[in-house]
Amino acid sequence: MTEKSSYKQCLSCGQILLKDSPYGCCGSKNKSFAEWPCAASKKLISDVSGQDLNTTQGQQIAVMCLYTAIQIIFEKSLFFLICSLTGKDYKNEFNICSYLTRDLNLKLYDELTGNSIKDILKANDFPSFLGDIDKIINLRDKLMHSSHYQCSFDEIMFITSLSQDFCCIFAFLNNEVLKMQKKKESSAKQYTAMVVDDEEHMQELLANFLNKEGLNVITASSGEDALNLYKEHKPDIIFLDISLPGMDGFDVVKKIREMKGKTAIYFISGISGDKLIKKGEEMGAQGHLVKPISLKEMTKLLRTNLDL
Repeated sequence: MTEKSSYKQCLSCGQILLKDSPYGCCGSKNKSFAEWPCAASKKLISDVSGQDLNTTQGQQIAVMCLYTAIQIIFEKSLFFLICSLTGKDYKNEFNICSYLTRDLNLKLYDELTGNSIKDILKANDFPSFLGDIDKIINLRDKLMHSSHYQCSFDEIMFITSLSQDFCCIFAFLNNEVLKMQKKKESSAKQYTAMVVDDEEHMQELLANFLNKEGLNVITASSGEDALNLYKEHKPDIIFLDISLPGMDGFDVVKKIREMKGKTAIYFISGISGDKLIKKGEEMGAQGHLVKPISLKEMTKLLRTNLDL
């Protein structure tokens, strides 16, 4: 009656994966995992399988186990979103699930995914989990307020189904929360781009374009100025001319990489060629844009590197 699959949670990014999953998550070098769900939730879910659902007592225990397991997971994973969506502060409240109405469930899921609820429920094979939260709360209320209440056949099947799919459903929901959180953090951040070119008109052209794309822009006309600005601002992406007075673009990239800088760097130049591109890659650049620069190509690079 309980799930056979085992899960693990990355202690670096919080994502939940199947324990034997070959796929990675955040790519952290110091990645370690913890068993998921926590021992308390796992024990509660396991206890459901030991209940006789043909008896009122068995139904009461099973429902309370599922209800409490949901509480624990919501406490850990969805607390911050529930607070933001309701506009209320529940720091002193333990009974989170009692605040979850059907309307809030829909709003919560729309907020998590950025898509309409109908599209999401079609795209992902979880057509009932929003309603499941409401059902378990309603069942708990019925069983708590009436010692003689007997679950219907459909309600018993629902308890069985939820206990079987519990971890799968809430692992999915946990990961959706993390995606939404990352999306919000990303949209809230203003990225910084640095344009390094000794031609003033090129600086101005690229700076204006990048500003319109929502980036903060800093400019430099020499390699030495670029390095000083890099140390001060740590830009998220750099567009760097190769031919500069004094220190050239290759030397700038080399110095940045020696400082362990991981900023995405793209050369901009009026010349091209395989040898030039290869040398740039060997120095640590991500690519090469040939003048006159395609703004469409620059937009693509921004989307790829900055999650815009």
